Amino acid sequence: MKALLTLVAVLGMLVVAVLGLAYLVEVEPEYAYIPPMHKVLNGEHTNQEQAFDVWGQAISHAEADQLSRTAEGHALLSPQNGAVAIDTAVLRLGREAFYGETFGNEVFLTDIMGLLDG
Repeated sequence: MKALLTLVAVLGMLVVAVLGLAYLVEVEPEYAYIPPMHKVLNGEHTNQEQAFDVWGQAISHAEADQLSRTAEGHALLSPQNGAVAIDTAVLRLGREAFYGETFGNEVFLTDIMGLLDG
């Protein structure tokens, strides 16, 4: 019995130490798991030839260079006309939105199905 109490005490201290360490290094719980690139099946496919997206129309780097030489083209590539520059920040934001969006599933699973109620 004494060995069991010692084991429970040691495990309790270990849990407290791990939680304390996680608090110190500021580990925050994740709402949605975003797998690292080496764990996804398709790998990273960046659209490197696309520089801008203007209302669904893809504009390559070469086309963007030509358009930026004229005033009309420069205006076309401005955010006020709906142009979005495709860069790593936009791709990262899209990846986070893809993996993090729940589409209301949490309401269905908790309120309708009663998953947390047992």
